[in-house]
This record gives sequence, C-alpha cells and structure tokens, in this order.
Amino acid sequence: MLNALRDTLRDSANSDDDRMGSPLAAVLSHAICHLKRADSTTTNNNEAVTSSSSFGRVVIVAMTVDFGTEHSPLMNLFFSAAKHGICVDVVSLVESSPLLQQAADITGGIFLQVEQPSRLLSSMMTHLLGDPSSRSLFPHPTLKEVDYRASCACHHELVSSGWVCSVCLSVLCQFMPICKACGAIFKVNTLLPRKVQKRKRRE
Repeated sequence: MLNALRDTLRDSANSDDDRMGSPLAAVLSHAICHLKRADSTTTNNNEAVTSSSSFGRVVIVAMTVDFGTEHSPLMNLFFSAAKHGICVDVVSLVESSPLLQQAADITGGIFLQVEQPSRLLSSMMTHLLGDPSSRSLFPHPTLKEVDYRASCACHHELVSSGWVCSVCLSVLCQFMPICKACGAIFKVNTLLPRKVQKRKRRE
C-alpha cells in the first residue's frame, strides 16, 4: 500500500495534468464548513449558540507554489475565513508563495518556512501548537513584507497591473475579448478615434 501511495504521489508530481492531485480550494471550503458546524453548539432549547472561547484553525502544508486557476476561489475563501474568525496557518516546504502569504496575513495566521522536511514536526509543534489567542505571549515568526500581487488567469503569472473581468473578477495580464476564467464575452469598440492632423504653418 505504501509503495502504491508513493507511486501515485510521484506520478501526480511529475504530471502536467491539472485534473490530477487535490484541489486546495475544495479541501479548504470543506474545512471551513466543518469548522463552522463544530463551532455551533445546541442548547436545551435547540437554539444554536456560538461559544466565545471557540476558535477555528486550518493548517496548510504547501509543497508547491503553483495553484493554477484556483487563485480567485482561494482568495474568496481566505476572506470568508477571516470574516468567520478562522485562522489559516501555512507551512511551506518550498519557496515562498505570495498567495499563501496573503492567506496567513488576511486571516491572522502564521507563515512558516521550513527548509528541511526533517524539521517539519518540531517547527509545527513549536510555532503552531498554541491557539491564536495566546500566540502574542510567545515569539513567533512574522512576515516583514507580503506580496499582494495578483496572479493572472491566462498565464498564471504575478502581475502588478492588468485587466479585471467584470463578471468573475479574474485578473488578466492583457486584454482578451473572452475571459479565460468564466468565458464572458466583451464587446470591442471597432470605431477607433481619428488622428487629428496638425496643419503646417506657411512660412
């Protein structure tokens, strides 16, 4: 069984097919739903109340920086988690991901960079074991700068400025008549303004 699991992970890592692997947005949405369900307790009057001492927390162990077309869904989930008081901690085993940096910064979590996989367990127990309310009492790693550049939906590259789809709010690095993310069609004005020719002065 372990050999089969190892072969599956190796094939998924070496494949360029986006359908292979586990989409992070779907997993994160399930986690948020389960946390909100567990956060509500039922009283004797069958009324749902929220415990003030309860908190939600999600830990993402990242082994890649490329999330393909999941940028927009993940950003929506990060803002939703912050609204519901759910903390998202990130442990990155590869180079730093701007998207996951934003996740930790938006939700008040910790972004932890682990260069050696052998130190993964000790690093998580040291920095992520305590609940978010008591983290201010202990030293923990903080991000000096957070890269808030968006990833374009057409080439999946970070851009500082670009075009935004008015339907799905996806970012495009260049103008396209059809949105790559949702397929929305935009009308293009074919009437170009005429260039005004300056009259030459007679000498």
